[in-house]
Amino acid sequence: MAITWCAAFFFYKTHRPLGDKFLTATVVAAYVTCSDDFAVGFPVIDSLYRDRANMGIYITWNSLMGATFFIPLLTVLFNIGVGLQPHAQDSCESIGLNGTNKWLKIIRGILLNPVILATIAALLYKTMFGYTLVDNGVSLSMPHPWSDMLTIVTSQFGSCALFLTGTSLSTPKATLTPILLVIMKVIVCAYVTYAFGSLFIGSGVSLATTLENFTFLYGMIPTSSAPLIFCAQYAPETSGLVATAILSGLVLAGPMMYGAAFFLENADLDMAAVLANVVLTTMVVSVICGIVVITLIAYMFRAWGCGNEQRTLLLSYALVVLVYDALTIAISIEPGNMGCTEFRVRNGWSTMAILMCGLQNAARFILTSMQIRSFMSYRASSSSRDGHGMAMLIVSLATGFLVSLLVFPNTLREVCNVNTGSSTVEHKSIGANVAWSIILLVATLTLQAMILARRNKSMASGGELPTSNSIQSAPLNSTVNSLALFSILRYFMQVINSGKVLFGSAVKGAFAQMLVVENMMEHGQLIILLVILIQSEACLMHEGAVPEHILLRLWRKEQLS
Repeated sequence: MAITWCAAFFFYKTHRPLGDKFLTATVVAAYVTCSDDFAVGFPVIDSLYRDRANMGIYITWNSLMGATFFIPLLTVLFNIGVGLQPHAQDSCESIGLNGTNKWLKIIRGILLNPVILATIAALLYKTMFGYTLVDNGVSLSMPHPWSDMLTIVTSQFGSCALFLTGTSLSTPKATLTPILLVIMKVIVCAYVTYAFGSLFIGSGVSLATTLENFTFLYGMIPTSSAPLIFCAQYAPETSGLVATAILSGLVLAGPMMYGAAFFLENADLDMAAVLANVVLTTMVVSVICGIVVITLIAYMFRAWGCGNEQRTLLLSYALVVLVYDALTIAISIEPGNMGCTEFRVRNGWSTMAILMCGLQNAARFILTSMQIRSFMSYRASSSSRDGHGMAMLIVSLATGFLVSLLVFPNTLREVCNVNTGSSTVEHKSIGANVAWSIILLVATLTLQAMILARRNKSMASGGELPTSNSIQSAPLNSTVNSLALFSILRYFMQVINSGKVLFGSAVKGAFAQMLVVENMMEHGQLIILLVILIQSEACLMHEGAVPEHILLRLWRKEQLS
């Protein structure tokens, strides 16, 4: 919640007034906080754990915590945002309120909010008339006929919330912002809850493995329609964004929860063979998409020319990832598993492993070079033809193969353990991989934050006409930003999974699905690149192909995204 709020406040449309940014950040925080526990989560969890444990208790407690802590906290933040809006400040100035009185007005709005009043009233009722509450075995409820009256009043919430979702959604747009919101809620929250579950659930606890698996499933429950109520009341301009994210979250959560049901239903079985099949299928599809991407770029490279180095780096990135995936496919389908046998006999330091690791890290460094170029493009004096791009490419390739002498390639360890019949991922010398994943995550995240800050600062300078370089670079900068954000997500998964491997873990239950998702992200980079190119229209941006006014419009679109 805190990470999402800060990201939205500091990097999403920062040219707006302070109050609007505050309200939008709070709406986004509400999106990742309000899970659809009972309508979506409870039926799936009940069907999986009905005969093993009463997981409904944990759902009830989480809902109670949300109602008593997160919702009041969100209400406080919304009221602060309303107080910071320009019209609220002008109203205070017109009646002569100073700074202290402004905050007193905000505090009064918080205390008189219906959510806060209802929470206080419920606490007072339980303190004074708690003996009248009825214990139904899971929670306490009001006595009859009051409980019946409350049921009649609240039973319409679900249908009204769904109706509000439909009316708030205009034409669905597959933009980056709602996709990131969905990823934060369905994937990142699942990994974070699993990490905290593994950390705080001791090995001696009864049903420890079951509880760890449950935390992963609970974290991927999609968002309910509740955030739309906050949108309608505090930030109506975000209703379309949130409605799109809610419906997209249901689309992504469907296969994620189906996969979780499959893996958790067979939590005691070795899922290594399933992991191998998913990895192989993903790589084959990725190679096909990579051929399409490279063919598309090669077809237009004549018009681009070799002068624009950002485009040269993008083509090099696609080529390196294509070769890397092809080598992994060769190892996966190799008769006799000779490559994996050499990998295990030499404790990871085989020729094929070093080559794969070099290509894997070379692609990472090429992406870092594209981020640096994107950062430099926001300078007025920058040029797309300064001669540094080719040097960056050579350094990226050399550095990638140097790093391959220190760490193992991600996902190859799992693939080779599968092919040699082992159900447990070995953890010898995996510490270097954990440290390297953390470095990649921090470095890429920091560099991306610097790019967004430089872009926002460039916009805040006010009214300056864009340079020809920034216009030409706008679509590619958008592509690089999208690739970097997906890479941050992949590094985040690798940090958690590598940490789990460090302490030894079998390819079973939730951990098997976590490895599947990581492998799909690792070997599906070309699929993601193809989708990003089509969405961003970067493949159309070559010199002389698009009129200047179209380029200017795309530059403004990239600046406001």
